[in-house]
Amino acid sequence: MRRQPLKQFQVIPPAVFRPRMRAHPVGLVCRLTLVSCFPDLAEVGKFDTKYREGGGARSCYWRHSFENGGDGFTFVVSVRDAQSIETVVDGGGGVHRDEVNQRPSAWTVDPQFDDCTFAMKIDEMSRVDVSVAGDSESNDSCEVAKVIAGMIEPNLPEIP
Repeated sequence: MRRQPLKQFQVIPPAVFRPRMRAHPVGLVCRLTLVSCFPDLAEVGKFDTKYREGGGARSCYWRHSFENGGDGFTFVVSVRDAQSIETVVDGGGGVHRDEVNQRPSAWTVDPQFDDCTFAMKIDEMSRVDVSVAGDSESNDSCEVAKVIAGMIEPNLPEIP
């Protein structure tokens, strides 16, 4: 079954995705996502982007550049084609059910380092994760991850 395309952040089946990435500069998907989902991010400062595949995910990493006074804040958006929100791995603080704009979601946090992953359902077999590197002093990574997930969610296809 063919998936419904996204506005700019398109979920592409892995067999189709790899050839497209070879045809485009590495990180193109990350830059398109940055422009479509986070248009106001430029006001915060420069973010370095990096694309990686591994661990069952295609991921875009964003790090607030230390240039011009950036703080190194990092977040990751990952498409997991073969992992549902039911398979979110417990980071140590339990797996909690939630919703983002009425989309079923799950989140987990590492209580020691405050790293948080917020997973949103695409369908019964796949999800999009938003991971935020924590700051053990502020303990707000899950709040930040949910805000970022809220920016991404309107760009996701409807759940079948």
